[in-house]
Amino acid sequence: MARSPSESLSEFIALLATDDFRGAACAGQSPYLFDGAIEGEPVKSRRARHQRALKICSHCPIKQRCRDRHEQIPRHYRHGVWGGIVYSR
Repeated sequence: MARSPSESLSEFIALLATDDFRGAACAGQSPYLFDGAIEGEPVKSRRARHQRALKICSHCPIKQRCRDRHEQIPRHYRHGVWGGIVYSR
């Protein structure tokens, strides 16, 4: 059974609670800020949202761990902002 993007987002939020991700700059931020394209969202809005996410990531002490985690998730969920990089589907 395929997982929905919201399930992937829930996993991301749970991941931030683990010891490996303690101190993440994105902790406490809206996870939707880091999500990939949202249906019906104008491209300009998505770019602005991702720029805000990238600014948060730029100061994150664990962004490499986040990038490494991105490589471990199923390919069809690899989108959005992870460790200061914007990934597209």
